[in-house]
Amino acid sequence: MSDRLDGRFAPFRAIARVALLGLLAACQPLNPAVPPPSSDGGTPCSRAVAVAADTVVITAGACNPWCIHVAVGTPVYFINYDKAIYLFVADPPLPYDVQVPGNAPAVTLPLDTLGPVTFTAVHAPTATVTVYVE
Repeated sequence: MSDRLDGRFAPFRAIARVALLGLLAACQPLNPAVPPPSSDGGTPCSRAVAVAADTVVITAGACNPWCIHVAVGTPVYFINYDKAIYLFVADPPLPYDVQVPGNAPAVTLPLDTLGPVTFTAVHAPTATVTVYVE
């Protein structure tokens, strides 16, 4: 018998989903004091390794490329191939945050401050990109 017709098992499915989400959340504790690892496993982002790009792809909780450089006045595009929503905050702080919906793009305002700006996803610190604005 299926619950598609009578819904008898719907409450149990809802409880199972909540329990599964709790287990998944417990596997990835957020500790803001610990910086995220470098995306390639060890090379830190620097101007020497930054690639010329204005688009960052988010896949499996990581940004690719994770270290870029752009000219002053260039916006940065985020393309999210995950179902999850990502909220990026900048360091140094910008007057806005960047929210990237699941399976959708988002764009920053034109970056006009010289130097590096690091965008880090609030709930997935491994999704980080450093932008050198020059």
